Amino acid sequence: MTQGTTYRLRLINGGAIGDIVVSIDNHTMTVIEVEGTLVEALEVDSLVISAGQRYSALVTADQPIDNYWLRATLNADGVAIPGFGVLQYAGAADQDPTSTPAANGVFLDTDNLAPLDAQPAPEPDVSLLLNITAPTAYFYINGITYEPTDLIPLLDAYLHGDSYTRQPGYHIVDLQKDQVSNFYTI
Repeated sequence: MTQGTTYRLRLINGGAIGDIVVSIDNHTMTVIEVEGTLVEALEVDSLVISAGQRYSALVTADQPIDNYWLRATLNADGVAIPGFGVLQYAGAADQDPTSTPAANGVFLDTDNLAPLDAQPAPEPDVSLLLNITAPTAYFYINGITYEPTDLIPLLDAYLHGDSYTRQPGYHIVDLQKDQVSNFYTI
């Protein structure tokens, strides 16, 4: 890293079972984008990235020339598994950092995120109620559970121009192009 330069980090948790807590010793991160939406800049010391989430954060190399730990701790099933990277300033020695994490840093509070260009949600053309229950070992949506079939998957049929036959009990909802839908779950 070049001292005095600001870098954009694009962070994603590509995992499936836990959150990743990301921080950089002696540096703050300014969150500017969440899930592809630009947000009002929010400065934090660390952020928690849940499975599948994406963030962009700006980091300025505003510290003395040295090496600093980038910490990425996986929290899964009550176990913290630390991961480390090194941010090396140009001119720093090739050695492990001696930096330490912030004692009481500012975590990203997602309640403080606000879109940069807030847009009201459009009115729906269709509203669907999804009643999700699990009275047994299976989950049900509106009283119907998934059962494997020998039929060609719906997406495959569509992509190959094939037709499909609606099976009783399948959750297939036809929506028109550019139609706005609301799905409510209880």
